[in-house]
Amino acid sequence: MQEEFTGRTLPPQLEESLPGTLNDLFDTTRSGVRRSMETYIGLCTLVERLIKRREGVCGEYARLAQTLGTLTETSEDTYRIDTNDVPMLNEGLHAAAKHIDAHQRVVEDEARGWDEGVLEDLKRQRDGLVSMRDMFDRHDKLARDSIPQLERRIASNEGKLSGVRAKLEAQRKAGEAEKLEEAIMKVSRGRRVWRASCLDVLPPEAKTDGVWFTGQGVDCCTAREGRLHPRMHTR
Repeated sequence: MQEEFTGRTLPPQLEESLPGTLNDLFDTTRSGVRRSMETYIGLCTLVERLIKRREGVCGEYARLAQTLGTLTETSEDTYRIDTNDVPMLNEGLHAAAKHIDAHQRVVEDEARGWDEGVLEDLKRQRDGLVSMRDMFDRHDKLARDSIPQLERRIASNEGKLSGVRAKLEAQRKAGEAEKLEEAIMKVSRGRRVWRASCLDVLPPEAKTDGVWFTGQGVDCCTAREGRLHPRMHTR
């Protein structure tokens, strides 16, 4: 495992180039993303229920049409006393069954359209917001530097610094103490600036629908390629 900022040089003007209101912008965006994400999750659930109900209605229509068709098979025996009107009765039953069957196909097509169109669009937007939330969660998690690790690094550098200062002036390398002091000061600064800059320079397509972020830094991938976000399978 390698620290993701290892080997990356911090540009001198990078920290100064970040807007002073960046943290406020992150807080506002994070709040909006969470609220929108919850709304889209609810919308996906509602649309899925509607689709299931439409599919159930389609099945009932099919059974109704089939049942009307079977009535024509018993009409002759039922009205044996006077069968003059049986042909007209059967014709009416066939017409009703045909109409219901046509309506069943229309409802089925509508349900398929909602499933493949509306629901997929809602899921794509939902997945993008979920991934944005995960990106902010990862930023918050990594924003808190590991205190024990930092303390060990600082203690190590301070020990080296004490050893350097204890050397005779003639034995001390030029600027060695100053370099160690600078290293102590930069233990967490570089990470903080890199994290802020990564979020501040999101590409324009990251602000459009259907894009989600994951992994180190800012990796982009369309939500349709990613399908459902892994965390959504637990919902």
